[in-house]
Amino acid sequence: MNRSIALILILSMPLAFTQAPKQVGPAGKGQHIVASGHLVAPAGRSLEWGARPTDIVLSPDGKWAYTKDNQGITVIDVENWEVHQQRSFTDDQGSSMHGLTLSPHGETLYATTANNRLYIASVSKNNGRAKWKKHIVLPGPKGGDDPSYPTGLALNKEGTVAWVCLSRNNALVEVDLKEGTITRTIPVGVAPYTVVLSSDESTAYVSNWGGRRATENNLTATSSGTDVVVDERGVASTGS
Repeated sequence: MNRSIALILILSMPLAFTQAPKQVGPAGKGQHIVASGHLVAPAGRSLEWGARPTDIVLSPDGKWAYTKDNQGITVIDVENWEVHQQRSFTDDQGSSMHGLTLSPHGETLYATTANNRLYIASVSKNNGRAKWKKHIVLPGPKGGDDPSYPTGLALNKEGTVAWVCLSRNNALVEVDLKEGTITRTIPVGVAPYTVVLSSDESTAYVSNWGGRRATENNLTATSSGTDVVVDERGVASTGS
């Protein structure tokens, strides 16, 4: 009896290894298989398209959602829950992981890229579609075409000035949107991620993904030219 049971178990074991692998994507009933092999069921409705969205803003009237992804921007028709428009960045500019905002009246869209650009698009009041108007170059630590990796940004109430985090520069910059120039540079912590302004616009609050600046006695690792405070594993140990 025991030998028969053992033989059945041995013969059945290969079946577990010969099953077809699960494919990443929709799995029915609103469920999805993700790259790790886990089955997830997101709350609410899901909308899929061929990109990797990282940031999102909503139009003032709530009709359009603008997302930033690895290719550019995607406009979503909220009521019909469908992709309305996709527009890529030009000049081979990829997208940074954060940094997307609308002007106070929703007529202009601003997005940062993974290199050194702040892209500006006009937005139609009639159909929500976006059209690139121009871009502003935000140079990196070495100037010129050196990447600054701009991330989060905030606008003043008049929509004439943008405050942009330059991750590789470890700085917050003030940008004159009409002239397309940087008018002020303020050193902050390491790898600034996003910025918000106080209601009277007298103070800017900046989050620094890489934390505080390193001192002489700190354990550090170099990241994009900056010494970052790390723990024994080599992982950034502070945020600020």
